[in-house]
Amino acid sequence: MKRSFMERRYLWTFASAMFFGVIANIGMFTNKFSFHDDMGALFHVGATVKSGRWLLELLGQWSEDIWGVFSLPVCGGLLSLLLLAASSVIIVDVLEIYSLGNCVLMGGLLVTFPAVFSVFAYMFTAPYYFLAFFMTVMGSYLIIRFRWGGYILGIILIGSAMGIYQAYLPVAVMILLCASIIKTLSEENNPAMEFRRGVRYIMALLFSIILYLAVTRMVCAYTGIQLTDYQGISSIYILDIYSIAKRIGEAYLAWARRLTSLAGVSCSPFAITLYRLFTAALIVIGIRSGWIVWKRNKYSGLLMWFMFVMIPLAANSVYLMGALYVEPRMLYCTAIALLLMLSIGEKQLGASKLYHSFCRYGIAAVMVGFISVYLYCSNFEYFRCEFLQMQTKTYFTTLETRISSLEGYREDMPVVFIGARGISGQLMDNSFYNKKYGVSPYIQTLNGMTNSNTWKAYMNIYCGYIPRTSDSEAYKTLPEIQDMPVYPANGSIRIVDQVVIVKLSAENS
Repeated sequence: MKRSFMERRYLWTFASAMFFGVIANIGMFTNKFSFHDDMGALFHVGATVKSGRWLLELLGQWSEDIWGVFSLPVCGGLLSLLLLAASSVIIVDVLEIYSLGNCVLMGGLLVTFPAVFSVFAYMFTAPYYFLAFFMTVMGSYLIIRFRWGGYILGIILIGSAMGIYQAYLPVAVMILLCASIIKTLSEENNPAMEFRRGVRYIMALLFSIILYLAVTRMVCAYTGIQLTDYQGISSIYILDIYSIAKRIGEAYLAWARRLTSLAGVSCSPFAITLYRLFTAALIVIGIRSGWIVWKRNKYSGLLMWFMFVMIPLAANSVYLMGALYVEPRMLYCTAIALLLMLSIGEKQLGASKLYHSFCRYGIAAVMVGFISVYLYCSNFEYFRCEFLQMQTKTYFTTLETRISSLEGYREDMPVVFIGARGISGQLMDNSFYNKKYGVSPYIQTLNGMTNSNTWKAYMNIYCGYIPRTSDSEAYKTLPEIQDMPVYPANGSIRIVDQVVIVKLSAENS
């Protein structure tokens, strides 16, 4: 069937993504919230070749030559939304969603999902990450819709997207799995054809990985840069039977944790309830869909049930890549699993009125719930960021004032900070700590800001205070230093042998 990107369903999806994307993230776009990696990467794209992100390095160089590389919330945010909206149009086509209401829900969920606003915490690289997402979605689309030319181009796009951000490979896994489920459910069943399609999709993923690894090795050999051990990047291609089994188990356990505890994309008690409802719907629809196909062809019915069982594994397939710590930004493929239910809800083959209502309206209600809770959660995180950033700036401004007010202080004196990673006490406000809401990497308390590994960069940039610092190792064991009280008490800042000593905590870190 001939398709036009001016079809109403595409326009509604695109408009929905832009509308909900702005509503969810306007707090980030109209302020400059900076902490963790963003504080140290205001003028570059972050870790590149050493993290296996060779295309990110190349894009950063191109951006520097064209308009410069800056962590700009408005420009980076709106460009990210445009890429996400374009991706949502492609996903609507892949998932064969035709209802305008479902198109609106799909666009809304894709841009409010925690994988989006958790990436915006790294605004310096957000547009590049979402370019990788778009390339992955487009690559999957080409593999599904076209034969040799498009198939090869799709492999190149997915492999190249890994050169920007590896954790979007699971998005391709989920899209291809969802496409297989939809095709098996909607078409006349031919087990041989379904087997060939599955092999075709699996080979595309394997060739994408091989392409990425080959280019990564060539780039590392050319530049002389070794891959970092962070998040298992240096050993992503090292597999054995034990590690594969362990990673598969971790993927299914991650789905179970989502139903019971506040973690990752289960960012609130209401989100946990929604994931329980979604899982129940997934089981019911999976059994029903398999039965429908079973009546047409037993082998295809078994395949359908197998693919539904694979959904939690595909949704958490980032664990298969050996990630040591999985953040919400790595779980975008879970959103695709949610959207699959919207697609199947439109395809009622001989369904009763009760089942029809369950699929069309029950699933839509769950999607509305997800969009609502994620809208609220993103705005709450930005609300918290604004106050914590003001408090952090006040903390370091006051600290700088105390230092410069010391009798005998000179600007050329080196400053030694002792216990900078263990700050606590009466100055550490916890008003914004809320156990019921939280999405990594957003910080929940003031000491999370002051104790961050980029605290010194924060003090330099936001307060304009750039002292000449010295290593604390030579001073922290001295008796007179150990006897000093902890900041902000009197005597917690003093001059010792023409060096300013600031004891921020009892810890020696």
